[in-house]
Amino acid sequence: MKAYLSVQLIELFNIEEDVKSFNGQYGDRVAELLLNETYDIAHYLDKEMTSIRGKLDNAKDNINDFPVQYTNDEFIEKRRELKQLLKLRTLDSKGYQKELTQLRKKVEEFDQKVTVIMDAFFENNFPMCISHGTRDQVLGIIEGKKSLVAGSVK
Repeated sequence: MKAYLSVQLIELFNIEEDVKSFNGQYGDRVAELLLNETYDIAHYLDKEMTSIRGKLDNAKDNINDFPVQYTNDEFIEKRRELKQLLKLRTLDSKGYQKELTQLRKKVEEFDQKVTVIMDAFFENNFPMCISHGTRDQVLGIIEGKKSLVAGSVK
């Protein structure tokens, strides 16, 4: 399936139009590919939902096993605390920069580990390529936060 999409993309860029306008043959083909991709993902989710949910739970367990975890809110709160220490002169500018740099490195390391696990989840559990722009929607469907069927209640 992943190779099939690549062939379709190559064909798409071989369409002979001076300008790749979405009003012509190029746009029609892009729309067709996007609809096919969306259908393939939805069909696969519908068929494999129970299995995929279990595998997502395993991926999340792996993430939760990391000794150091940072959410965006935790990062903002810790940065606020550092700024407060700087204002109170408990921490000088050099110390603030050092602490902030260490905090950013920890957050980046955590984010990188999460990215590796989630990339592996999508790569290993879907026969088609799930683009990064589509992943949040797919995760929302798997987690039951979004509906697989348009217009239906979760």
